[in-house]
Amino acid sequence: MIRGSGDIAPPCTYAEWSEFFNRFLSPDCDDLRLITLAGQGQVTWSAGLAENFGQRAVETLTSRLNAIGERLQQHLQRARTDADLLRAIMEVRRGLSTMRQFAQIPAFPEVLRESLTEIVDHHARERQKSLLESGARDRTGRLTSLLRGNPLDRQDEPAPTPGAPPIDMVPQRLRTPLGGTVRRILL
Repeated sequence: MIRGSGDIAPPCTYAEWSEFFNRFLSPDCDDLRLITLAGQGQVTWSAGLAENFGQRAVETLTSRLNAIGERLQQHLQRARTDADLLRAIMEVRRGLSTMRQFAQIPAFPEVLRESLTEIVDHHARERQKSLLESGARDRTGRLTSLLRGNPLDRQDEPAPTPGAPPIDMVPQRLRTPLGGTVRRILL
């Protein structure tokens, strides 16, 4: 049961999964908490349920991907500096990483996980391609340079800790081999 913040339990029935999908669509939801919760959920599969469940999962994912794209466009329109552009790119990458986690919820059957992951990857590739085409019209070359150095479809890093600066914004000299940062003590 997922209803309020205090009575959250892993979803098991179709009604609870439906509530999960609705909650995941909410802009103020705690994505990682819901994904973790869903990862502990179960579904008893039947022919009719599988089709409806799969359709709900795809619709939920598509809606969230569209929202990520809309936020990117808003941020790009307001961007005035390279740091603004980089923040917009990194926000999209974090959103795509979260959507990949959604696509890999263990309770989903393997075929659904594969389909959802392909939807996320296709969205990232198409968004990257579109942005590079837009960047080609930018005479400064800033967007193209940032996108090539920080592609949207990069998957080789885990989702960053909430509130931590994106690793690409941390100077190279302060990074550890595992992608963390070192602490500098100044006296």
